Amino acid sequence: MRAATKERLLSMLLLLLLLLLHDCPALSRRMAEADVKDIILWQNGPDSKSITLSREEIRQFLEYYNQAKYRGRADGSGGTAEWGAVIVQQDATEIRILDFSGGPDFEVSCDLRNWWFYLDSVELRAYILAQLEE
Repeated sequence: MRAATKERLLSMLLLLLLLLLHDCPALSRRMAEADVKDIILWQNGPDSKSITLSREEIRQFLEYYNQAKYRGRADGSGGTAEWGAVIVQQDATEIRILDFSGGPDFEVSCDLRNWWFYLDSVELRAYILAQLEE
């Protein structure tokens, strides 16, 4: 194979890889604490409330979030969320994490980034519920 052909093939493969990675929330969903302005937890129902996490609580939340398992693209089968979190980034982008009836996964969405996928984390679920119970 000629060098020019190999170079063109390699360029096309790199472009394809970049396109695939750009649309893969599992690879792009990790968050650095410096990028997060606030995290607001909320709960519906008779004990409806919302709380804003401190910097130390944000650090712990992000540790659990970044370790969560990616479970695939969301399909909209959730219904009405019972509780959730809103991660407000420094650029005002909001990432929503919703829980529907204690199922195995969280639904994560961000309209500006075209994210809509499921994450699973027993630790994050327990952390959020503990914060809401205080």
